[in-house]
Amino acid sequence: MTPLRVSSLLCPLVLLVLSVAMPSVAQPAQCKAESTSIIEHRNQVTAQRVTFTDFSGKSPVSMSAHVSVPDSSVPVPGIAFSFAAIQKLNSCTELLPFAWALARAGAVSIVLDRAIEWEPLNDEANRTPSVMRCATQWLLSNVNLDKERLATAGPDLWRKGVDCAMTNSWCSHLWLNFGLTTGAESRNTEAMTTRAGQLQIARFAQRELGLSEVRPEWLNEKATSSDDEQSGRSGRTR
Repeated sequence: MTPLRVSSLLCPLVLLVLSVAMPSVAQPAQCKAESTSIIEHRNQVTAQRVTFTDFSGKSPVSMSAHVSVPDSSVPVPGIAFSFAAIQKLNSCTELLPFAWALARAGAVSIVLDRAIEWEPLNDEANRTPSVMRCATQWLLSNVNLDKERLATAGPDLWRKGVDCAMTNSWCSHLWLNFGLTTGAESRNTEAMTTRAGQLQIARFAQRELGLSEVRPEWLNEKATSSDDEQSGRSGRTR
């Protein structure tokens, strides 16, 4: 099976992605997308990498994301992932193959390059919104989405106060709820660290979003390193 070209070092490095940018002059907009690049096109899916900067806080915050866009001539569902991995004491589960599998089934995905700190638990970091609003605004502006079939995956506290009357608002109709410590979310987080659990949750998303069948082998695609993926990573800061 041809490997998916994403960084195989994502789990060790994903916590190093988020950075606070140097102070700068005021920007005309709260979000900026830069460094957009195509990684590959395979199995009717285009993989891209985009870097976002959010200027809405006291200091600008920058982070990169992976985007998987299925070939389609009609509007497609979209899934916004607030994290790309789940970090535990002795393991780290990457979620990019999960997002890629859903893209092969017909849903666009955007995945922020950071990890849920599950063991040891860092609940404050897991609740940090980061650049999710910028990432979803970019997806709404650059991909032909079916806005009646939008979903959120992972902690969704960044959606607090979202005004669905705004054209660039991510109004989810489905939440893949993992990454938080409440009952169902905690159980789903553990499920997402196994292939069987991922397949169960993927099949749920498949049904709710009207996707093609998610094949189990799609979740087993191996990732290979990419030099351009490893460039530009910065020190860990919140």
